[in-house]
Amino acid sequence: MTDTPLPGPDMRDLMAAVGEVLLCWGYVEAAIRKRLSVISPADMKASKTPVLLRWRKVEPPTPELAELLKEIDRLAIVRNCLAHGLASASANPWEPEEPEVACRLGEMDKTVTLSELRETARSLHRVSHAIRSPI
Repeated sequence: MTDTPLPGPDMRDLMAAVGEVLLCWGYVEAAIRKRLSVISPADMKASKTPVLLRWRKVEPPTPELAELLKEIDRLAIVRNCLAHGLASASANPWEPEEPEVACRLGEMDKTVTLSELRETARSLHRVSHAIRSPI
């Protein structure tokens, strides 16, 4: 009897991970809007300025906030590539290569693997909870 290798992640797994990152980014923005409504209700009126920039301006600076914003900036790179520059995806469950998406954002080309997408989603969950907690 020959051991047939089990298939690895496929295109559905990859696309689910892309969707999860985008949805989790929405959770982060919702947490920011909620926090902004508490610390600066005037900043809740309709605006073309992204909510993250408005929050940066009104949240009192602390070392903890600086670390949190640094993490958000790192995660935003992946989110922005997916939301504004998704160019292709590759996944073959029978090959050893990890599924990945390729993005082109301006002059930047970026490849994001399935494991990076999953880590990004987990980090975005943590960040959204951190924003809801006292900083």
